[in-house]
Amino acid sequence: MLQLAVRCFSHACNGDLLSTEINFLLSCLLEYSFIYDLIRLESFTQQLVDDCANIVLKLLRKFPQECVVKVRPLARVLTEKTETARYLDTNTVENIKTINNLIDEHTATKTEDASSSRPRPHNDDDLPPEDFRELTTIPLESDLDINKQPFLRKNRLQGRYDNCDQYLDVQFRLLREDLFVPLRESISEYQSHCGNTSKTISSIQVYFNVKLIRPICTNNGLGYTVSFDAKRANNIKWESSKRLMYGSLLCLSKDNFQNCVYATVVNRDKKDISNGLLGIRFEFLDIEELNTFVLENRSHRFCMVESPSYYEPYKHVLQGMQHMNEANFPFYNYVVECDTNIQRPAYLKRNSGALYDLRPVVDPNFKIKPGTEINFDSEFSSLEYIDIQDDKCWPNPEKLKLDPSQAIALRQALNREFAIIQGPPGTGKTHVGLSILKVLLHNKSIWCPDDNNTPIVIICYTNHALDQFLLGALDFFDGNLVRVGSRSQDDRIKDYAITNHRTRSREGKKVSQAVHNSRVGLKDDMDLLKTEIEESAVKLQIAQRDILHEDFLKDEAIITDEIYVQLKDGKKTSILLKWLGIQQKINEIERKYHIDAYNIGNTTDNVEYDHDDYDEDLPDVWTQVVEREIDDDDDDTLPELNQLTRSIISKAQLLDVSSLDDISVDFGTAEERKLKVDKRSELRKLKRQLRLNISSDDCMNRMESLNIHNIWKQKYLQRWRLYRYWLNLFVEKLSGNIINREIAYENIATRYKTVLLAEDRDIIKEAGLVGLTTTAAAKYHSVLADIGPKIIIFEEAAEVLEGHIVVNLSRHCEHAIFIGDHKQLQPNPTVYKLAKQYNLDISLFERLINNKIPFDTLNKQHRMRPEIADIVRIVYPALEDHDVVKHYEDIKGVENNLAFINHSSPDETDEDTKSRANKYEADFIKSLCDYFLKKGYRQDQITILTTYSGQLAYFTDILPKTKYSKLRVATVDSYQGQENDIILLSLVRSSDEEKIGFLAKENRICVAFSRAKMGFFVIGNFEHLQTHSTLIKNMVMKASQKKVLHDGLKIYCLKHHDTRYVSLPSDFRECLETCGERLKCGHACLLPCHSKDEHDDYKCAEQCSRKCNAGHPCNKKCFEKCSPCTYQVMAILPSCGHEQMIACSEEPWMVQCRNNIKKTLPCGHEGEGVCSPNLTSYCNQTTKVTRSKCGHTSEVPCHEKDSDLCNFECEKILDCDHECSGTCTQCYKGRLHVSCQKPCGRELLCGHICKDSCTFCPPCDDVCINKCQHNRCINKCGEECIPCKMQCTWQCKHMKCTKRCSEMCDRERCNKPCKKLLPCDHFCIGLCGETCPNLCRLCNREDLEKLNIWGSEDISNSGYIMLEDCKHTLEVTGLDKYMDISDDNSDKQIAFKRCPFCKTHIISTPRYGNLIKTVFNSIYAIKNKIMGNSENIFKLQQLIEDKKRNVNLKVFISSIFDTKNFVQSENHLKAILNQIYIYEKILFMRNQLNRTKAQLQLHDDYFGREVQLLIDLERWTSVKRKIFSTQETKDAKLEIKRLWRLVQLCVGRERANGNSDVPPTVIVRLATTIREIHNGRSIPEEDVTELLEIVEEYIPRTTLGITDNERLEILHAIGGRKGEWYQCANGHYYSVGDCSRPLEKSICPECSHEIGGLNHALVGGNIPAPEFDDAEGPVHTEESDYLLALELQFG
Repeated sequence: MLQLAVRCFSHACNGDLLSTEINFLLSCLLEYSFIYDLIRLESFTQQLVDDCANIVLKLLRKFPQECVVKVRPLARVLTEKTETARYLDTNTVENIKTINNLIDEHTATKTEDASSSRPRPHNDDDLPPEDFRELTTIPLESDLDINKQPFLRKNRLQGRYDNCDQYLDVQFRLLREDLFVPLRESISEYQSHCGNTSKTISSIQVYFNVKLIRPICTNNGLGYTVSFDAKRANNIKWESSKRLMYGSLLCLSKDNFQNCVYATVVNRDKKDISNGLLGIRFEFLDIEELNTFVLENRSHRFCMVESPSYYEPYKHVLQGMQHMNEANFPFYNYVVECDTNIQRPAYLKRNSGALYDLRPVVDPNFKIKPGTEINFDSEFSSLEYIDIQDDKCWPNPEKLKLDPSQAIALRQALNREFAIIQGPPGTGKTHVGLSILKVLLHNKSIWCPDDNNTPIVIICYTNHALDQFLLGALDFFDGNLVRVGSRSQDDRIKDYAITNHRTRSREGKKVSQAVHNSRVGLKDDMDLLKTEIEESAVKLQIAQRDILHEDFLKDEAIITDEIYVQLKDGKKTSILLKWLGIQQKINEIERKYHIDAYNIGNTTDNVEYDHDDYDEDLPDVWTQVVEREIDDDDDDTLPELNQLTRSIISKAQLLDVSSLDDISVDFGTAEERKLKVDKRSELRKLKRQLRLNISSDDCMNRMESLNIHNIWKQKYLQRWRLYRYWLNLFVEKLSGNIINREIAYENIATRYKTVLLAEDRDIIKEAGLVGLTTTAAAKYHSVLADIGPKIIIFEEAAEVLEGHIVVNLSRHCEHAIFIGDHKQLQPNPTVYKLAKQYNLDISLFERLINNKIPFDTLNKQHRMRPEIADIVRIVYPALEDHDVVKHYEDIKGVENNLAFINHSSPDETDEDTKSRANKYEADFIKSLCDYFLKKGYRQDQITILTTYSGQLAYFTDILPKTKYSKLRVATVDSYQGQENDIILLSLVRSSDEEKIGFLAKENRICVAFSRAKMGFFVIGNFEHLQTHSTLIKNMVMKASQKKVLHDGLKIYCLKHHDTRYVSLPSDFRECLETCGERLKCGHACLLPCHSKDEHDDYKCAEQCSRKCNAGHPCNKKCFEKCSPCTYQVMAILPSCGHEQMIACSEEPWMVQCRNNIKKTLPCGHEGEGVCSPNLTSYCNQTTKVTRSKCGHTSEVPCHEKDSDLCNFECEKILDCDHECSGTCTQCYKGRLHVSCQKPCGRELLCGHICKDSCTFCPPCDDVCINKCQHNRCINKCGEECIPCKMQCTWQCKHMKCTKRCSEMCDRERCNKPCKKLLPCDHFCIGLCGETCPNLCRLCNREDLEKLNIWGSEDISNSGYIMLEDCKHTLEVTGLDKYMDISDDNSDKQIAFKRCPFCKTHIISTPRYGNLIKTVFNSIYAIKNKIMGNSENIFKLQQLIEDKKRNVNLKVFISSIFDTKNFVQSENHLKAILNQIYIYEKILFMRNQLNRTKAQLQLHDDYFGREVQLLIDLERWTSVKRKIFSTQETKDAKLEIKRLWRLVQLCVGRERANGNSDVPPTVIVRLATTIREIHNGRSIPEEDVTELLEIVEEYIPRTTLGITDNERLEILHAIGGRKGEWYQCANGHYYSVGDCSRPLEKSICPECSHEIGGLNHALVGGNIPAPEFDDAEGPVHTEESDYLLALELQFG
């Protein structure tokens, strides 16, 4: 039917229909699923192909825009039919070709429309519109025109260039376009969105509200600090982001980029940039133009776009190429003309008979040291004089200790002036390069015969590669090595940095006098100008970023005296913030979000990761920005500038707006952290508002300001306008003052750079070896050209853009050696289209190889084991394995040394960096890494590689440095040229996208798969990857053939051979078997299976098997050191002849005899005592003793008669009606009784017996009795049980419970007999679905008769149930009745039924599950009542924790608060709080005594008796308690009151002793009363009060500091409620109104200590003072809020 419809449509399209009718017909085809139905057809006839082609062609011509996407799949199907069909109409074939062409054209047009800047290739014969030497390296207006086509020609892959200018023009324009395109497209995208920041900020690097702030002085010249809107870039992580790197190109515009200025980043301080501050230097503006620009635009706002291309290397290379021509272009015939006839180096032509000494290649001890003769071993003498130009004289590879390919490469490199060496992975290209370097350095007299020294230059693409090569050179070169640039990460190389050479040259006075004098003079001039400029610049920055102090504005003559007086308002402190309305807002935020918590700094541990990053959205030029970057030459900071800056800030800055929101939110409780976050958010809003207010253009003019007479009558809007008027006056004044200094500084800085280059030229010329990155080499192009090095070695030559190579070929170069591998990493242009359409990603190295320039390939790899190398041989078919790689040991714990792990977990994309991460892969690799580490591998043997920086960032989170300090984690690009034993590779890409990014580039895959030596484990979505990469597909096929491609990994235990298959990160686990290996001690290791290395630290816990000389076994553990034998033996003591058991290791003559003998004891009594006179004998005869302190008389053993302890029984009847079981001493003479020891003994609801005392049954501490078929509750019995969530197991073939185990069952009891057979082959006597009883109706009849307790049992027919808890068997009918009947006594109803035989609780029998659960539920409810309200418990716990933060209480609370052994019920927590409040009172009374002692200048032990009584109370309080009984509450209250009165009396006595007005009788009465209290006697309260009142009549101050009458007068005057009085840390009293609890802080007027508090919390050292107003305690306490009321309040 479908074919017929197609035939009709085709005929209609070719018929005589009107065009409108045909259009309608075709639009219908597009609207419906007609085309998709065609695609799904399994077979196509020839006629159907003809008709479909006709229709698709019509559609494309009529509706190209609408139909191209829909018809593309059908076009593919038709194309396949043309390739497979035998016969097709010629017209049909042509139609299908036309269809494909139209689709391609439309796609190309659409792409061009989407990105109009895409350049189109010009023909090679086209002449350039201008000389490339006249073009700028900064974009002009025409260069940013998205509609203008730049003139570009392809990099020629085959054949020569016509001439030098054509070659240079092609390379220059391609590099320039690679720099300009990203910036052009970014600006175009910004303009297309009309500056809509929400759309552009995430896709392009754009910054808004950019404003000029202040000048900055660098050694490179004058720069400028600009501010930008940091809020719009708040999603950028500046610590790790590559945005705004040093040297980045910026384009600034204030008119939507109709006119632009350009700048580069010169200062990127992390703190400043997060606050929106950046240091830049304007390019192509001379100093006068810059000053004009700044003056005209100081108040303007700019939009700033950052180029994704890293400008620094482009600038030097492009400028270098503009200075090149055929006259100064070395090796022009090879580079431009592709001449394949490579000549010998010019120096060899001049010295044709030169003989080389090749001994350095083979002598391991070879070391070049200037002025030292080199001694070679005689066995290498045959290599001393070699004519390297004669192939017959060349030694064989074995003599050179090289493989054949390496030997050939060495020979050709020495003989060819333009040598190319390709080194596949692991073939030793760096080794060959170092061998070449050895020969050339040792034979320097051949290529540098005169005294005009020139160094060998080593140029690498990255800093890392350069360091690696130079480190290799340092093994044999002890001469003058210079490393240009200071980005080295290796300490050995840092010493050779050119900055250190400068220092040494200056210290050694090796610099020419003229250069030295010029440099020092210019530097002094620069420093002087820098100080002057900085002084004004700091003021400018503060003025435009922060709030200026009114004193500073007055000193700078910005405000008048009249205004200044109004601003001060008679105050000494500043009130400008209040005038602007800022202080009020800050105070409001502080009150709203007060946080009384510790604020501690935070630290992070990470592995040292290589952050050289690459992804397709941020081009690869960024991947090694830091690797290729070179530092500024000198430190720009002067020590005195820091002091000057601090001085200016202290005077000028009233409010640091930038630091307004500096609040750490990483510590404290969750609630505190939330408060901090909210507070920081509010402060950030205020900060942004202040920034807007400061930077606003709306300000008063001069006339408006003169008309203001009272600034406080102005509204806030007008106040800000006036303040901004002052700012403008100040900024204009400063700007005019520094213009001339800026001009002078810029001119001097230019001259200074020239002098530094001259200094560096002398240093480099004297070197024997110089190392540079390509960027540094381009920057030092003029220096190298002047020195004229004859030999240049390019390492990583295949990775470098061609322009970077040719610009670094010095015109005096006679020998160039290129080492690399174009099949690994290629150059990475910023613009992908330039790589694909213009061949910009083809290096000079690869281009010359493609043009048949002679080169040598190393073909024997020394790295990868053969199975890994087989994967790489897909790229390098001729690659051979060295014997060393064939004998690697297998990787421990895995089945294969090579594994491809396939998965389908999707990746994620970071919105800011556009990079990707795959957490499944990262977690799997982390688990695999941990597994290998447990198998005994070191961290430095493992490297984790990933293809995306986003994945690298995730690895930093899951692999902290503290644990993985030596583990290397890196991106693939940064690991080129390196290797390790085990490589774990994450490929990351896994999505539904029809692309795999740069993983499609074979070069990177080649690098990633060739780093491993012994084990290679790669994880990725290979199903997805292989569909988009032929190389990955071939590798996957190879892995499949080797049977190493799986969805997981097979691992096994090395000891027990327990093989497991892991496919998830959580599957990795250790073998569960016991280790069992024999230890050095001979015992077996009992640890779980582990790596052998752990045995060194293992402590064997078996019994020690060693024996003493007498044959007695050691009683220590095996790992413990044997001590002297303690085995007891009978011995005769020589001193007395007595026998005594002594330790085997003891000498009898040294032992004291302990035998009892009749003797006269020291007390005079006759009795038994120990034989030895050196041992104390205790007399146990009883004697009557009267204790002086308490007056009790009792009989005690004679040896205890002098003791202070009274053992007289207390026997007082306690409030619980039990007799006190304590003694006089234990009860502190009856003042503080011990807890009642009478055991409770009551049976609790749970069935346990209460083990506590009589007063109150706390929550049960025994193990919970709740258990089920699955498990048992692990909580204590008094705590809430955890409900079992497993499926209920009560089922039979008739019925099944569908509920969870802890829920009420939804089935009835089954009474059907069980059909199972017992072991005796008789039927079971149980019921269906229940546990079978272990008794048989026939075999155990007598036993069943004994179980008849109900009276209705019929042994022949009755069913029986076996109870699960005790295993007793009972007849079911009677048991059902027993279980179902409830007791009328309500107390007994909430209890478990017990087994009639053994009284065991019936808990686990499923048949009675619902009855059991009902009882449990009732018990739970009562448990909760006993435990208390959960909310109150939580608040009490929080309150105790808050108290614990007090340093004075922390140790005490820790000693009484047992969170492990006691159930934390509400009553228990109340008891803890009672103890804490008593302890606080003790501390207060101690402080009171100390203050009195200090005031009256008494000696330290003066209040010794009183302090001892406080210690007694503290000791009694410190006993752990579950509850605080009524008796204890009563005792504590009375003792505190007694001691408080004692303190008052003691203070009164000491004041009275020095006062003649006090009658002696009063002093005597005071002393008597104090003595009575000391002795524990009770003094009536009214007597004490009367005595204190008498004392106050004569003494104006007591402990309160006022008389009692004065105290009452104060209370009457102030009024208020009781309990609102407090004491400061020094004992001074104050009251708190309102709710009687502190809401704000203040200062004590007596001692200036802090008083009050915030949020109802007292500040440290302040306590309640209920004694002032005779209150029982504070009106509101924390516990009263939480518990309604505590039983104790201490006054």
